[in-house]
Amino acid sequence: SQLTFTRFIAALSILVYHFGNQTFPFNNSTAQVLVSQAHIGVSYFFILSGFVMILAYGKRDKKVDFKSYVKNRAARILPLYYLAILLAISKSLVLLVLRGKFYFDVSGLVLNALLIQSWFPSKALSINYAAWSLSTEAFFYITFPFLFNVFFRKTQTWIVIGVIMTLFFCKPMLLEFLIYIYHPIGKFNMVIFNPLLHITSFFVGNSLGVVYNRRDVTKKSNLFVTVISLVMLSIGILYIPENLINSGLREAISILLFAPIIYAIACDEGWLANLFRKKVFGYLGQISYGIYILQFPVNALLVLFLTALHRQPIPNFYVFVLILVVVAGISYKYVETPLQNKIKNDGFVLSQRN
Repeated sequence: SQLTFTRFIAALSILVYHFGNQTFPFNNSTAQVLVSQAHIGVSYFFILSGFVMILAYGKRDKKVDFKSYVKNRAARILPLYYLAILLAISKSLVLLVLRGKFYFDVSGLVLNALLIQSWFPSKALSINYAAWSLSTEAFFYITFPFLFNVFFRKTQTWIVIGVIMTLFFCKPMLLEFLIYIYHPIGKFNMVIFNPLLHITSFFVGNSLGVVYNRRDVTKKSNLFVTVISLVMLSIGILYIPENLINSGLREAISILLFAPIIYAIACDEGWLANLFRKKVFGYLGQISYGIYILQFPVNALLVLFLTALHRQPIPNFYVFVLILVVVAGISYKYVETPLQNKIKNDGFVLSQRN
């Protein structure tokens, strides 16, 4: 449960990257280096998602039923995902009313509706920029039942780790292969969204979950110092100049850093875990999906609203964050939770929110 709040931290770091990089205290030269790398918070989501999926299913001595599994995954991500699309469409309608102009990317809408836009470089950021990661995770979710049933469920721990680490170190080669496929239209900034480039992050999370489930539960852990040390090390690594390592290796390093942090926080039973389990922090973690997926539609509508009032078209970052948290909270209560229960039809509910 203490991992739930870390979702909010990751989502907030991505908000700073997208909208707050010119706001104090993120606009000084020292912080700018760190802020410019804050987008790797998405990698944290991928690893954590793989980890929690194993926690949810890994202790059962039976195969994952694909039908019920897909229903639970759809219930988790689709309500707010499609709400974000509707808000993006409403932005175009507002522009039609205000300016008499209407433009909408129909092909992008179709790809987004099917959650496959991340496979198409020119459409990965269409409709809702942040949705590319949900398209990527959708691919992870589809592969998970097969991988779990034939590999993770019974395979020995050391084999799981060995296979995952082999894939991990092959990641830079996969990056070059994808760039070659998309050449000349797509360089790194075009293939970065491809699910194949990120699936190793999900697999690393899976392997962490396997190790966690098979750990010695009789040993109590107070890993506060370990967690803080890993976080500080992560920050230090992010200050490595861009020209010293390529982008693929940089993300590989982020995986090596995030994985131990997730595992350490999960195992911790001390002061840090008790703090993160507080009700307010748990709630922020629960609405973090809404904060992430709704960030661009809400910002776009807010900018249009301020423009119509002849005010400063760029909203204050902290005001925007507050508004977004409120919107995410409202959507969590009145959209996400009711529709999630309806889709599941009072069926199996995962013990962990993924």
